[in-house]
Amino acid sequence: MRKPAIILILVLGACTTTPSSTTSTAAPATTLTPVTTSLPRATTDEMLERLGGEPCSDSDFTCVTIEVPLDHSQDVGTTEVTFAVLAARGERVGTLVMATGGPGTDGTTYADSYSSVLDEAIFESFDIVFYDQRGAGLSGGVDCPEASVAYYQTPALTGVGFDTEALAEAARTYVEDCLAETRGAHLLPYLATTQVVGDVELFREMMGWEKLVIWGESYGTQVAQTYAAAYPTRVERMVIDGVVDLTLEGHEFYRQWTVAGSETLEATFAACGEDAICSSVLPDPGATYDRLVGQLIEGPLEMDYPLPDGTTATRSLGLGGFELTVISQLYAEYDRMLLLRALAAYETEGDLVPLMRLVDLTLGIDPIDESVIDPFGWSDALYYAVTCLDYQFPGATPDEKAAGFFEAAGDLWQIRLGSRAVGDIACAYWPHPATETVRPPALIAEGIPVLVLGATADPATPYTQGVDVHSRLAEGHIITMEGGPHAIFGWGYECPDLEVNAFLLDGTPPETHTCEGYVADEMVPLLADGGFGDADGLLYALGTEAILLPEVWYSDLAESVTVGCSTGGTVTVAPVDEGYEVGYTACGLREGMVVEGTIVYDEFLDAVLGGQLGLGDCTLTNDGVVTESGPECEPLF
Repeated sequence: MRKPAIILILVLGACTTTPSSTTSTAAPATTLTPVTTSLPRATTDEMLERLGGEPCSDSDFTCVTIEVPLDHSQDVGTTEVTFAVLAARGERVGTLVMATGGPGTDGTTYADSYSSVLDEAIFESFDIVFYDQRGAGLSGGVDCPEASVAYYQTPALTGVGFDTEALAEAARTYVEDCLAETRGAHLLPYLATTQVVGDVELFREMMGWEKLVIWGESYGTQVAQTYAAAYPTRVERMVIDGVVDLTLEGHEFYRQWTVAGSETLEATFAACGEDAICSSVLPDPGATYDRLVGQLIEGPLEMDYPLPDGTTATRSLGLGGFELTVISQLYAEYDRMLLLRALAAYETEGDLVPLMRLVDLTLGIDPIDESVIDPFGWSDALYYAVTCLDYQFPGATPDEKAAGFFEAAGDLWQIRLGSRAVGDIACAYWPHPATETVRPPALIAEGIPVLVLGATADPATPYTQGVDVHSRLAEGHIITMEGGPHAIFGWGYECPDLEVNAFLLDGTPPETHTCEGYVADEMVPLLADGGFGDADGLLYALGTEAILLPEVWYSDLAESVTVGCSTGGTVTVAPVDEGYEVGYTACGLREGMVVEGTIVYDEFLDAVLGGQLGLGDCTLTNDGVVTESGPECEPLF
C-alpha cells in the first residue's frame, strides 16, 4: 500500500483543500526593463540575483517578486507577482514553465513536490519555473475562507429540483461576505487569465529566455493555451494535462463538467461491483448513496464525532458538505476507494464518522472547535475572481444571470451530483463580470508540438474536451489513460510519465497512446468485517486502519498526527527512522475492540516491522515473527 508519488492539488471547481502548512517568502519587487542585446545572456543565477531573488522557504527554488502592470492593456498602476525558479544544474538548453491547477493554487508552494516527478535530465538542462498567479499566495493573498466554508454547505436540492431561492440567496450572501473578508480587493478586476499570461511573458523577457516549454494541468491548460495563442513564437512545445476546451461557453462547460463528474461516480460504483471485498459490504453503492442523499435532503444527520483529545462532540453532516466531499473524492483512484469505504461504513453500521472526517478535510474545518483552517496553497476567492472574469454568463442583472444558471442546468438535478451544474452561481453576483462576449477561437498552434493527456474517468476536465482540443491542433499528440485520475502525469505510473518526460526533454513524440489504468483502488477491508486469518493479518489490519484515517492519509506525515478513535481514545501516527510508528491509547476502533500499544510500519506503508498491541486479554507481538497470546485472540481472527 503506497501513497501516490505526489499529492496533486487538481482543483477545477469549488473544492477546498487543506495541505500541510509551510510559509514562503520572497524579496521586494523588482522592476527591470527588458533589454535586447547581442551580448551573451547572463546565467540564470546571475539574472535572479539582479532581480533580487532569495531562497524560497523550505525549498530548492529561488523566489523573485517582480512589478507588473495591473492591466497589461492600459496604464492603471502596478502590482506584484512572485515566481519560483530552479536554475539548470548543467548547460541550459531551455526553460520549463509549470502552470498548476485551480484557478486558485499557489504554484510556488508546490514547486518542489510537483517538480519531483520530472526526469533528472530535465533538472540538468532546463530552468524550471513556477509562479503564484496574481492574487494567489505571495502575489496578493486574495482569499475568503470563512465565507467559502459557509457557502459550500448550502444544500442545493429539494428532492424535486434545485432549491433556486436558497442557492441564489446563498450566492449573493457569499459574494458580499467574501468581498468583506478578502484582502487585495483592488486586484479583483485584473485577475483574468489573459493578465496571468501577460505576467508570464513579462518575466520571460526579464529573464532573457528565448522560448518556453510549457506544462499545464487542469486550469493550467487554460494558461498554456492562452499563452500559446498570444505568443506563439515564444513556445517551444507544450504538455496539457486534464484539458479545458476554451471554445465552450460557460454554461456548456458546466453541463459537460457535471455529466463527467456524475459518470465518474457511476464508474466508481461499478468498480466496487467488480471488487469482491467492496461488493460484499456495499452490494449496491448507488442505492446506498441515494438513500443517504434522500435523508440529507430532509435535513442534517447528527452523530457522536471523535475528537483528537479522546473526547466526542455532536456534529452534523449536511447535504452541501457531503456533495462537495464526494466530488473531491473522485479526483483519484485511492480517493475513490476511501469514499467507497466511508459509504460501506454507513451501509453496514450506520456509521457516518468516516464521511464526516472527509467532509472536515474537504471544507478545511478543525474538528476540535469547528473553526475554519487557513486553506494554505489555495484560494476560493481567486477561483471565482478568475472564473467570473474568464466566462460571461448572460443576463442584464445579477438575478437574471442566476436564473440563467438554473435554466441552463435544466433537469441535470436528477443525476447524481447534478448540483455541480449550478455550483458557480456566485458568478451571477460577482462584482467584476467578464467583458469579452466571444470565446477564444480554437487553438491550432502552428509550429508548436503539443502533447495532450487525458483520463476517461476524469471528473473535473471532461476527457472529451481534451480529444476535441487535440483534433484541432496542427502538431498534436495524445495519450489516453483508461480510468485514471484527474491529470495523469506525476502519479508514479510509467505510462504516461516516461513518455511525458521524454517529450518535455527534447520533443520526442510518444510511442504509446493508451495507458492501462483503473477507476478505484482495491477496497481495504473494514475492521468490522473480520476475516483477518491470523495474528499477522490482524496486526496489519490494525495498523492499516490508522494509516487510512483521512486526517493521516492526507497529511504529509512530516510530523505526528493524532486522531480520535471511533468509540473513544486516540491513535497517533508519527514518522520514525524506519518508517511510521502507530501508537494506540485506549483506542476504540469499533464496539468491543479497544487497542493499546504501538506498531511500526516501513516507509512505504507495505509491511509491519515490529511492535506490540493489546486487545483486552489478547496480545499481538511482532519481533520478526508475529505471535499472539491470550484467550481472546482466536475469536478476533
